[in-house]
Amino acid sequence: MNDYNSRILDNIYWAVGAITTVIFIVLGLGYYNNKRNMEELKQDIKISLRQEILSELSRTASEEIQKIKSNELSDIKQMKYNFVKMEVENWKAKGVYPNVLSTALDLLKIAQESESKYDILEQYLRQKDI
Repeated sequence: MNDYNSRILDNIYWAVGAITTVIFIVLGLGYYNNKRNMEELKQDIKISLRQEILSELSRTASEEIQKIKSNELSDIKQMKYNFVKMEVENWKAKGVYPNVLSTALDLLKIAQESESKYDILEQYLRQKDI
């Protein structure tokens, strides 16, 4: 009987060992598969994050460029306005009033093109009597 019990215990040990081995193999394969999926997921996240950062940076850069262009155009228009204003003063000092009227109309065109519309011309007309 002792020999019979010993064989049963040996079979049980072998079964437990085989089941444990199968469990470890399944867990190992699952870990390997998950690790590979996690690496792919990390790469996808890196790529999407880089794309999002690049798009945000390019959007911000284009907005800044637009602001700079707008400021520069505003400065150029202001310089043009000041030049035409000096021309009005020059013609007024010389007493050539048709040219004063012509350059004043140029001032009006410049004021129309600017964002402030007629504010520049109105300001000038209030300061000086043309």
